[in-house]
This record gives sequence, structure tokens and C-alpha cells, in this order.
Amino acid sequence: MRSCCLLLLLLLPTLATASDGEFTLTRLDGSNWGTSYCLDEPVQALRFERPIKDFREDYWSPDKGFELAFEEGAALLTRTDGEAFECATFAIRQFTQLPEKDYFPFATFSNGGVTVYTGHFVPSQRMGDGWQQLELDASFITRDGERVIGRNTGKLVEQFLYIGAQEPVKSDGLIAVIDPAMPEQARRNILDTIPVVNEMLADTFDFHPAEPYQLFMSTDLDAFDGFSSKGGALPGQMRFTLRGRGITGLLEEHPTHFSKTAAHEVLHLWQTDHWFSTLGNESPWVHEGSADALAFELMKDAGIWSSDEYAARWNATEADCRKGLEETSVTAAPDNGRFDVVYSCGAVFFRLVGERLDRDSPGTGIIRFWQAMAARPADARRVESRVQVFDALDQLGFSTEDRALLETFLDGQGEQALSATHTFRTKN
Repeated sequence: MRSCCLLLLLLLPTLATASDGEFTLTRLDGSNWGTSYCLDEPVQALRFERPIKDFREDYWSPDKGFELAFEEGAALLTRTDGEAFECATFAIRQFTQLPEKDYFPFATFSNGGVTVYTGHFVPSQRMGDGWQQLELDASFITRDGERVIGRNTGKLVEQFLYIGAQEPVKSDGLIAVIDPAMPEQARRNILDTIPVVNEMLADTFDFHPAEPYQLFMSTDLDAFDGFSSKGGALPGQMRFTLRGRGITGLLEEHPTHFSKTAAHEVLHLWQTDHWFSTLGNESPWVHEGSADALAFELMKDAGIWSSDEYAARWNATEADCRKGLEETSVTAAPDNGRFDVVYSCGAVFFRLVGERLDRDSPGTGIIRFWQAMAARPADARRVESRVQVFDALDQLGFSTEDRALLETFLDGQGEQALSATHTFRTKN
């Protein structure tokens, strides 16, 4: 007999909000799920955004009398007779393939648990000439002995959910579910890193999260030879999905490998909170590059990285950036599918800024710059991210020539961008 979970760990308080109906997700067995939507008013169709190749086409099976159609990157659930409906159900097979530019729909743990990204299940209904997202209450039904951990488990909102029997680990500012297949030292480093990052954010930026963060880290060690890792952050939550037989060897040899990644994601949570979820939306190098640059400093200052490892990480990042600039500019990198350049060259941009602010301690300069960014009033933090960055540079006394060289680093390619970097570093 299946039962609804008894333990609901809510990071944010559940508010009394209007509801358009009820959504239910049921874990039937290890790889099969059932969904149902029951709405307060009849609709002609439910529309699902965030397409992933083959996910809904091959893994969603509507019940008899319903069908899925695909248009403009979205899936439409309708009745086959074209009539309106209030309730609909369909079966889902667990999809664990690596998606492009999206979160894993499901990520499995070695002990049978799973994390689910609920954003793929949030539907919209037609309103006039457009579509409006439905606000649904939610129930998540588990197998016996399992629990649900999420940010708001009573609503169908974009969040990560853990569903499984594993007990969470609680520490200062953190609720964590980490796959037991993770090597112990790597697990300990991750659990130790996040409270340190929280402390540094409090000391440096006066940032105090309202509730403990949730961290979910799963492994699929038999997926393939080699390894892959994918991280993501949503308000109050982080999820890491590690796959491949090479993960264990990597973490045994480099147990701090994912400590920096965890620090990076915690910094994103600060950015999301302080910049109204908008920082870097139009210029990803701003939030991705700064999260890496600041994470490097936090890892060094916390003593997790030695001075030699810190220097080696920066050298490798600069080398990656130089190589990437041969093929794309930083500004054009997202459109060219080169998010590696977004990360590496974004970090180098803030390293250049840090060097100008404090030549003897560039990391101190990076932190000083971001303190200036964070101190800007709320209305100034709502404008385009690139505008915010260059306004802060003006505030900190960067010259017109400095700005122009940094603009060329971002917008130029190859020798043009590298020459601007060299000139910026040597002019003062």
C-alpha cells in the first residue's frame, strides 16, 4: 500500500494563495510514475513548456481519450474528441538522460531515492490569445517508508524534490541528502564548505539566508565510462547530478572537486535573493563568472585550497578563456553554445577588475567590487546586469580607457580581446 509522505520539510512558509485545482504525482515503483490534474474549471488543453528531446514524446503516456501534440517547443495535452476537460491523467517513465540547457527531470540515487524537477510538470491554460500558468495545489505520493523533501511541497511550483527513504543530514544552515555512494571525504568536504560560505557571505555582504538551504546530490555510477556532473540552483535549493564510473576515482583523487561547485551554487542563491532573480539573465557571464571568481576566493580564504591549488585554478581558467576566445567573444558565447567561455572568461573579467582594485591581492579587489555592486540601491539592481557592472566600475574610479579595454575584452574575439587584456594589465 502506498502512502503519502509523513515528513514534509518546508524551507519557506506555505502561504494561502489562490488555486486553480490539484496536481498529484505518484511514485508507482522505481522507474514509473503517475500524474493527475484536476482543475476547478474545464480547459481545452494543458500546455507544457521547457521541451527536452524525447522526454515527453517517448516517456509520457496519456490515458485513453487523451493525446499529446507538439508545437513551437511545447507539448499540448488535449482530449482526442476535442472536448473540454477538468481532469486528466498520464503515466511517466523515469527519464534520466542528460538534457541540454535544462535540469534533469529525474536524477537517481544509488539507494533507490530520486530527485525530481517539478518545473516540467507546471501547465498553462489558454487565456485569450496567450497562455497563463495554472496555480495548483500539489500532493506527492510516495512508496511506504519514503519521504518528500522540498521547498514548498503543497504547491506545484518550480522546485527540486527529494523522494526516497534516506534521512537528511542537518548542519548549520543546511539540510542535505547526499548519495551514500559518494566517497566519505568528498561528502565531508561538501558538508563543511557550505556553512563556511554562509559565514563568509554574512561577514562580507551581510547576507543571512532566511531558512536553511537544501542540497541534493545523487550519483549514477554505472551510467557510462568517464564522468559528467551537472549542478543547478533554485531559490533555497541546490542539486548536483553526478554520473559515470569515473566519479569515484575523481573524488578519491580530488576530494575538494565539488566543494568549489557547492560554493558556486551557494553564491548563486545569494545573487538570486539580492538581485531579484535577474542578475545575468541577459549577460550570463555576469552571474556565472562572478560565482566562479568569488568561489575561488572563498575556497582559498577558508583554507580548503592551498595557495598552490588556488594559483593553479586561476591559471587553468585563464588558459580556458584564451582558448575559447579564439572561437567566440564572451558576449556572443551563449548564442554560440559556448557556456564554457561564459564561465571561464566571465571569471577572468572579474579577476581583471580585482587586479586593478588591488594589484597585490586581486581576490580582495574582486570582493571589494562585489561589495560595491551589492550596495547599490534596489532600483539600480533591477537594470541590465552589464549596465550595473560598468556603473559600479565608474563608481570605483575606473577610467574611460579602462572601460573601453574591458568592453573590448567582452565583445572582441581572438587577438583583439587578448590584446585588450594585455594592455589593461600593463597600462598601470
